[in-house]
Amino acid sequence: MADSQILRGIRRVATLAGYRYKVWFRRHRRQLFLRLRDGDLAVQMADYRQSVEDRDWQAALPKALALGSRAKEKGEVRLLDELGQGLMRMGAYGPAAELKIARRHVVQGRSD
Repeated sequence: MADSQILRGIRRVATLAGYRYKVWFRRHRRQLFLRLRDGDLAVQMADYRQSVEDRDWQAALPKALALGSRAKEKGEVRLLDELGQGLMRMGAYGPAAELKIARRHVVQGRSD
C-alpha cells in the first residue's frame, strides 16, 4: 500500500514537472527564438513585455513605438503583429495601422 502511494506521488510530480516545462516553453518560445536571431531586439522586446505585464502604459507606449521601427527594418512579422495589437489597445491607432500595413507588405514580399 505504501509503495503504491509512493509511486502515485512520483508519477504526479513527474506529470506536474512535465506540464510546467511545457507551459514555460510555450510562454517563452518566441523570446528564445528571437534571442537566437537578434539578441538586442530580444532584450528590448522583453523590456516592453515586462512593461505591459506590469500595466505601465506610460513606459510601454514609447518602447512599442521604438520597437515598431526596428521590427519593420528587420522584417519580423510576429513582432509587428504583437506591437500593432499593443498599440491599438493603448490608443495609438496611427502607428498601429502603419505596423499592420508593414506586416502585410513583409508577408506579401513588397517594399513600402
